[in-house]
Amino acid sequence: MADLIVIGAGTAGLNAAVKATRAGLKPVLFERDIMFGGQIASVGALDMPGASEQSGVELAANLMIKAQDAGADIRNAPVERIEATAGGYAVVADETFEARHVIIATGGKRRALGVRGEHELEGRGVSHCAECDGPLHRGSAVVVVGGGDSALFEALALAEHCGAVHVLARGKFRARRDYLDRAAAKPVIQLHDHTSVEVIEGDDGVTGVSARGADGTRVNLPCRGVFINIGFAPDTVLAAALGCEIGPGGIVTGQNLETRAPGVFAIGAARQGFAGDITSAAAEAAAVIGRITAAA
Repeated sequence: MADLIVIGAGTAGLNAAVKATRAGLKPVLFERDIMFGGQIASVGALDMPGASEQSGVELAANLMIKAQDAGADIRNAPVERIEATAGGYAVVADETFEARHVIIATGGKRRALGVRGEHELEGRGVSHCAECDGPLHRGSAVVVVGGGDSALFEALALAEHCGAVHVLARGKFRARRDYLDRAAAKPVIQLHDHTSVEVIEGDDGVTGVSARGADGTRVNLPCRGVFINIGFAPDTVLAAALGCEIGPGGIVTGQNLETRAPGVFAIGAARQGFAGDITSAAAEAAAVIGRITAAA
């Protein structure tokens, strides 16, 4: 029986595995995706104190190396379900593992626009990563969809490569004031509030976006790329099947981050009330490991 099973190798889950091994526990960490790191793995330069020279991929890789070197059992396999047992919980994946405690750090699933062309042109102009695909559109016009921090962060990154960057927000822009000020200072960035995408145009690749303003005016924007950043929906499937309470913002936890299932904790973007930043993810991981080791 393992001391602890962590599900999800994003920032929260990786931090939990690292802190668990440092506390003398033997965790098993599961990640369903080929690339570890979750949402942070698609970020270029991290916009946080002390991390300006580090990318999201580098942060995730460093955490992975620390967890591996400390002896964490890392599995690249999807978890099918969590079952309660007499001594704790069984996690069914490529094999079945039992543990006294489980940390759910499944993060979120990217929200979709739900418009024609979004799925059909994925990978052929439709993207979610400016750092990855921005250089492919050097000198061309692109569209960023979203009005929050991540959308403006992507727009600023794209402005280094693209001839024009149109940012479309369905309502008002909600991004940090410094992001908005920096975008306003870039001549290539144009902000369009209260503008909803209706169709992403193109056959073999993106050729444009058809959108509509609040007054009903149609907006046609020729472009070569569309970068969608409208947020994430918490991934609560495993927790819901186990009987944990699910709220509108994710898995409901108590002050100690424990769910309604005793011994099962939720941290990071899967949890209702998560602050949404790297520092908070690390703090939640530390708090849960501290509670588990104190109860041992």
